[in-house]
Amino acid sequence: MNPQNEKLSLEEQLIQSVQILNNYTLQQARFRTAHVRASFSVMSTDDKAKYAKALNEQGLNQTEIANELGVKQPTISNYLKRV
Repeated sequence: MNPQNEKLSLEEQLIQSVQILNNYTLQQARFRTAHVRASFSVMSTDDKAKYAKALNEQGLNQTEIANELGVKQPTISNYLKRV
């Protein structure tokens, strides 16, 4: 065990651990978002429409889909009309 941690209470150690986990989770989410947006940006228009439809069928509304993919809501609306 780290000698510095021995000076911390169990509660403080738990708080530190949760903060580290939250930072890791946030980094993973940012990486995933960047990956999804990069993949979406190189898709054909038909594939973008199919992807938007799939997200819509999973329960995301147009605004949520637009935020996920880094585009404007009217763009998603147009994609959903295509399929």
